[in-house]
Amino acid sequence: MKHVCLPILFAAGLMAGPVHAQNNWNAPGSVCVPSGDTIAVANHRTTIGSTKFATGAVGTIELNCPMQRFNSGTATYNLKLTYEDSTGTGTTASVIAQLYRMANASTSPMQLGLVSSNSSAVTGVNTLASSDIAHTFDFEANMYWVRVLVKRAATGEKVLFYSVILDGTAF
Repeated sequence: MKHVCLPILFAAGLMAGPVHAQNNWNAPGSVCVPSGDTIAVANHRTTIGSTKFATGAVGTIELNCPMQRFNSGTATYNLKLTYEDSTGTGTTASVIAQLYRMANASTSPMQLGLVSSNSSAVTGVNTLASSDIAHTFDFEANMYWVRVLVKRAATGEKVLFYSVILDGTAF
């Protein structure tokens, strides 16, 4: 009788289990590649885990975070952004992360998802998630990356990009 109950309990546990997030891909702000324009104006600085404006600099820092292949059993994701934006929902400063895909041999990127610091009033360190992104990642047919824009209009605004994470929902 012991042997019969064990599989039933195991199966019941699987059916009643919670939904878990999978961290399919992530990158700290310091490993993303600055665009040519960002390099040319030299307005950014990196630390061991973040990217921020150089002292006295304003404008836009554009970073591209290449995405490595991963395997996942889901087709629903959230893009999570950890940042600091001293203006909260104010529009003079922001951190925006955009998930892109581009088919192999194509020249037309397609945005799959977006998350922006301007959607939250939090002015300290914060993590936001995008709306659900319904997509089946196919690294044989596409290239994927996250573009991050860090903006500020005044030197008194504190804006930092800490990390970006692609989380999937596993059942």
